[in-house]
Amino acid sequence: MVIVLLLGSFTTVFSETLLNNGLPTIMREVHVDEMTVQWLSTGYMLVAGITMPLAAFLIKSVRLKILFTSTMTIFLTGTVIAMLAPNFLLLLLGRLIEGIAVGVNMPLIPSALSLIYPMERRGTVMGLAGIIVNLGPALGPTVSGIIVDYYSWRMLFIILVPITAIIIFATQFCVKNVVETSANDLDTISVIAATLGLGMLLYGLGRIGQTGRIGIATIILLIAGALVTAFFVRRQLQLEHPLLEMKIYQAPSFRLGALLALINTSSLMATELMLPLFNQNVLRVTPMVSGFMLIPSAVVMAVMSPLAGRIYDVVGIKKVALIGMGVGLLFTIPMIFYRPQTGPGTVVIMYALRSGALQLAYSPVMV
Repeated sequence: MVIVLLLGSFTTVFSETLLNNGLPTIMREVHVDEMTVQWLSTGYMLVAGITMPLAAFLIKSVRLKILFTSTMTIFLTGTVIAMLAPNFLLLLLGRLIEGIAVGVNMPLIPSALSLIYPMERRGTVMGLAGIIVNLGPALGPTVSGIIVDYYSWRMLFIILVPITAIIIFATQFCVKNVVETSANDLDTISVIAATLGLGMLLYGLGRIGQTGRIGIATIILLIAGALVTAFFVRRQLQLEHPLLEMKIYQAPSFRLGALLALINTSSLMATELMLPLFNQNVLRVTPMVSGFMLIPSAVVMAVMSPLAGRIYDVVGIKKVALIGMGVGLLFTIPMIFYRPQTGPGTVVIMYALRSGALQLAYSPVMV
């Protein structure tokens, strides 16, 4: 069961960055600019972020086998649409549908694993899960770089179809219901508020990246999103059965852990999107070479994730998080000064060391 769950999680998060090295090729073939094509990754994560609040309700209300089968079927549907897309809009639609599955699976898998294994083994287990969560996005650009050098970008979706179908089939025999479910009423107002609030905030931030400036429309979006999100939070505190249990943020340790997870994940995801573009458009290397440049970081993260979990079980979260975040910061600073003259070897080494350090901090924080 754990293998099937982790394989499904790996497949969905792997697709997060699978297009990154293929974005320049897609730009040329569908005739869009760099700011437009990046929505294939940004929009994917935007939908995943909007869906996550609803995931808490689904996890409590729907049996694990049914929920996991449904999310993987949604993911397969989006993948097929993107694979067959004749234009950019349908390609983006397929990616957005894929993002729905990721928004549910990302909190679903850790929740299931935490119930399967006892507390004393949770650090190690989350470390293993961290391999999936972070190795998938780390390997995505590498695989895409190799594929788009020899095949069409559609092959990036074609390879996902049989894998996802096998996971759906295996789920019917291997996955059991380990998450306790109960009948819960879905608060429609909370769903609408979460969707609108997070949607406006994330889209507003995306516009800043797209236009390179903060215009009046963007400011209005951000303010409106913040107000609706504040309403959502206040409503959760008043409901007897909230969509999301916000009272947990009253615990200082949880607030700190959530903040560290936000910083850590943002640091990893942003670099995984930007570095392939830098490699190909600034350093002028091929997609395949760009993919190979990211392999060391994926290997380091794979090794560091279970190691971080074991260290957490022994020394606790504070020391591990401080060391990981501190070292990660040190190796991030040189990236500010990257230029066209920067050697590919420097990029590879710095990125691998930075990824390993952030992975060291990530797994314990997620526990």
